[in-house]
Amino acid sequence: MYIGKRFAGVAAVVAIAGAGLVAAPTTASAAPGTAQASCYATDKTGALGHKGKAIYCKNMTQYFYGQILCRKIDDHSNYQYWHYGPVVSPNGTSTVWCDYGAVVDFWQATIA
Repeated sequence: MYIGKRFAGVAAVVAIAGAGLVAAPTTASAAPGTAQASCYATDKTGALGHKGKAIYCKNMTQYFYGQILCRKIDDHSNYQYWHYGPVVSPNGTSTVWCDYGAVVDFWQATIA
């Protein structure tokens, strides 16, 4: 699992999963302390074509936020960077967007 220096101190990652699924949401397991939580991500496409994920955690007991690893494809650099969604209440949905010309390579939900 790739976690940038910024997240070295994060105590619990709620869920991780691969990107690229179009039709069905992806599920992942929960971290200790939230054993009943299950997290899902559905693909989002903005009006102008930018990509993102709507991350929802079922049976969550803590606030969390979604984060995605984006990869630029429009300039063929394959540069990767993180984007973060809003902190949401338990059982909420955190929607995260990449910049234009980028795709989602990875997603996760993190306890806030």
